[in-house]
Amino acid sequence: MQTLKKYFFTGLVLVVPVSLTLYLLVAVFRFIDNILGKFLNVYFQNTWGFYIPGIGFVLFFLILILVGMVASRFVGHRLFEQIEKWFAGLPLIKNVYPTLKQIVSFISAQKEFGFK
Repeated sequence: MQTLKKYFFTGLVLVVPVSLTLYLLVAVFRFIDNILGKFLNVYFQNTWGFYIPGIGFVLFFLILILVGMVASRFVGHRLFEQIEKWFAGLPLIKNVYPTLKQIVSFISAQKEFGFK
């Protein structure tokens, strides 16, 4: 009975993180794809009669690259600073935005310098 219990918990420890990771990846993919893909696929379905899965996901990353390109330029940097100042004045967002920005900065710094 002890061996069976050991096998069960070992399997649980291995399967649960993998399952949750896959579930989260699929959920994030579907969420991002539905933001823009929903509108594009309705257009494609009505116009040409087909559906392109993942088009919203691809478009989302293209928009991120475009925003990064604009923000890395001097004009884009100044524009981004103005948008951040505007966000800092909004009631609910001024509490949430700095925290999210810190988390993203921390994650990108960990990726840049590696774990120590």
